[in-house]
Amino acid sequence: MTIRKRLILSNLLMILLPAVMALAASVVIGDIFENRMDGLEEIFEEGHLDIGDFEDLKTSLLALAGGIAMIFIGAVILISVILTGIISRSIIRPLEELREGARRIGNGDLDAEIAYRRNNEIGEVCRDFNEMRIRLKQSVEERIRYDQYRREMISGISHDLRTPLTSIRGYVEGLRDGIADTDEKRERYYAAIQRRTSDLESLVETLSLFSRLENSSFHYNLQRTELGTYISSLIDDYMSGAERDRINILYKAQSPEPVAMIDPREMKRLFVNLFENSLRYSQKDLVTVSVDVRSDGQSALITVSDDGPGVPEDELERIFDSFYRGDKARSNAGEGSGLGLSIVKSIAEGHGGSVRAFNRDGLSIEIELPAVR
Repeated sequence: MTIRKRLILSNLLMILLPAVMALAASVVIGDIFENRMDGLEEIFEEGHLDIGDFEDLKTSLLALAGGIAMIFIGAVILISVILTGIISRSIIRPLEELREGARRIGNGDLDAEIAYRRNNEIGEVCRDFNEMRIRLKQSVEERIRYDQYRREMISGISHDLRTPLTSIRGYVEGLRDGIADTDEKRERYYAAIQRRTSDLESLVETLSLFSRLENSSFHYNLQRTELGTYISSLIDDYMSGAERDRINILYKAQSPEPVAMIDPREMKRLFVNLFENSLRYSQKDLVTVSVDVRSDGQSALITVSDDGPGVPEDELERIFDSFYRGDKARSNAGEGSGLGLSIVKSIAEGHGGSVRAFNRDGLSIEIELPAVR
């Protein structure tokens, strides 16, 4: 029963019960009065009536009325106390639980669930309070994850900047101190400085891209696109670039080809990052990458697989984390920023899709995008 209905019922009972008791009292007094009057009538008929009899009648009736009035007042007070106690218990107790829950949350205990389960207004407030507590807990957990992510990101940036800078400083000092004492050595030092500078430039561009994609205000220019035709053209364009002699891309698309809403420019970044990732972590002279495009009716599924060493099973869930790389890769700054697959994940999720990794004769990355008709 709702609090409002309880209050209405309580007020009605506080009116009706005294009225019923007053009616009952009037009936009792009427019966007693009628009996006494019958007795007086008999005395009057016998001729023995005197003034004392009337005084006795008056006294007894007043005493009876006073007693009934006291009982009536006591009953009204008792009913009021009982009804007030019932209403107070249904309101005060849950409010005390809410206050205790708020106090515990204020002290940092976000597991302080309110156990009140009644189907009334207070119960609704308690349910809203619990939902607020859950959202607050999720917000705090998200903040903790973000702080951890930020610390890892700062650590990763520091590492990736420090390594080429240290290398550049070493070559500059070698040139200054005359260690590079021949034209051949000096050319080699200059070339190394140029490579490290290019590494720094590439890292800064990657960080800028990653920051832009992570920005909630970033807008994707989505276009209805036939994925088979788009990816085939993208592969041709990629393979026409310089230094593509180490990679062979095999392509297969389902017919009819899936259609999805994509940003062609950002999706190109996704595939380039996947191809470059396969090249970066393979020790083979020729890396084979296969791209498979298909649809399950609801989603467009794109699987990019390579014939590289794969990833340890316990690391598969972490390879999309920012700056996450294996120890071997981390030992060489030339092996990448550790942001490539993070960017892949960010772009896929920015298109309303998802990404997962698994091993199958190498590393396979599957991108799932919402299909359109």
